[in-house]
Amino acid sequence: MDRIAEVSMTRMSEFNTQNVANLAGAFSSMQHATPGLFTKLAKRASCMASSFRPQELAQLLWSFSVMYHSADPLLYSLESIYNNWIKKNAKHMDSNANAMDCTTEGGES
Repeated sequence: MDRIAEVSMTRMSEFNTQNVANLAGAFSSMQHATPGLFTKLAKRASCMASSFRPQELAQLLWSFSVMYHSADPLLYSLESIYNNWIKKNAKHMDSNANAMDCTTEGGES
C-alpha cells in the first residue's frame, strides 16, 4: 500500500474526481495511514471541488472522517462554491420567499 500511495502522490495532478474519491476510499477502508497522502488528496480535491458527483464527494468526506484527517482545503472550496451560488441565486430566492408570504395558514389565500 505504501508503494501505491507513493506513486499516487507523484501523479496526483493526473487524477480526476473518481480517482481521488476511490483512492481515499481504498486507504480509509483498510485504515492505512500514509504520511502526506490525504493532505495531497485534499489539495487535489479542492482544485476540482465543483466537478465532484454527490457519491464521490460523500465517499471522499467519509474517507477523511474515518482517517481523522483534515479536509480543510476541500471544505473551504465547497464553502466558496456554495457562497457564490447563494449570491448568484439570492434574487430568485427572495422572490420565492415573497411569494410564500402571500399565503395564509390553512391553505387559504
